[in-house]
Amino acid sequence: MKEYTSSTATDSLEHSILILDDDKNLANSFKLILESVGYKVDTAYTGIQALYKINKEEYDLVLLDLNLPDMMGDKVAEEIEEGQKHTDIVFITSYSSLSKRNKTETLMKPINPENLLDTATKKQKTKQE
Repeated sequence: MKEYTSSTATDSLEHSILILDDDKNLANSFKLILESVGYKVDTAYTGIQALYKINKEEYDLVLLDLNLPDMMGDKVAEEIEEGQKHTDIVFITSYSSLSKRNKTETLMKPINPENLLDTATKKQKTKQE
């Protein structure tokens, strides 16, 4: 696995990420990985909780599970896109049929740490250009 350092995620403290997944262990693991290289990370476990947080704070990137207990992730994405046009969304799912129907970038579970960090870094670099 590649080694990631704070220099790998240039200016990452300015890059904020919301992880939305009903699997608390997975969301917290992603949070630890991303924070270890300097990203500012928040978590939500339901669509309603995520929308509440998004209305209070701006995020550069949302990692969004497609299958949530209270609503579908694509509905949450629509709400995010209406309120925060600058926010990038990457879906995360374990259902290959769901990942193929979305136009948005999708990461398939299980997601290894290197792919997670590569995605966050790529989205950050796109914003900086």
